[in-house]
Amino acid sequence: MRSSLVGIAAALMGCASWTAVSSAAFISGIESFPGTVKDAATWEEFTSGGGVIAQNNSLNIASTGGNSDYTTITQLINVGDFVRADVTVNSVGDFGSAALYLTNDSGGTGARTADDSRLVGIRYGNSADAIQAAVQRGAGGDTYTNIVNGDHPVGTTYTYEITLDSTTSATFKVFDGVTQLGSTLTLSPLSPFGDLPGSMFISLVAGGSDVTFDNVMINQVPEPGTAGMLLMLAAGLIIQRRRNGAAVLA
Repeated sequence: MRSSLVGIAAALMGCASWTAVSSAAFISGIESFPGTVKDAATWEEFTSGGGVIAQNNSLNIASTGGNSDYTTITQLINVGDFVRADVTVNSVGDFGSAALYLTNDSGGTGARTADDSRLVGIRYGNSADAIQAAVQRGAGGDTYTNIVNGDHPVGTTYTYEITLDSTTSATFKVFDGVTQLGSTLTLSPLSPFGDLPGSMFISLVAGGSDVTFDNVMINQVPEPGTAGMLLMLAAGLIIQRRRNGAAVLA
């Protein structure tokens, strides 16, 4: 009986792991862009102004003449999940930017991420001289709140992290290595719109800049069905252990 329960436990744990990281190139929850061939099954791209998106054990978006982005096709961030990415600004124009966004991808491959109707993210804007939490809707009235005052230095890798707390709240953090920069910022409600979808795509964006992205990491809570199975398994193991103990005493 014990061996059977152990086998069931292993199977359910495998199921839980698969649920969290089942989408294509996200292996154990991390997309590190290995090799030089872009994964068209996981990501879709949009380029403008002569922008070029290239992969070489990281992802580079060289878009000095316009806005270009790389957005997940099926991989979603749900309420309670977070996404983080290493962001290196290689060069940036006076009005250039680099960003990690969560988006509803309303424009698909035919439009830039910045024009989508629901968009939250962390954006470095050179003209703003700050790293900001961005809440955008593509139709104007966007809001930007400073997380870190000052530039994202050229050649320096920072980690941007977004948590989708609820459909009306998100939390934003920026790190230099293990050191958090600025302060944790939580926005609720998310002005200029009332709410977000419960599931959003990940988008890596460069505009008027050359930016390298790496180690896109997701952390997802188990789906309700998987969580329920794990609780049932735990209860079964406890009952079996108590029975074994009773049998020894008898």
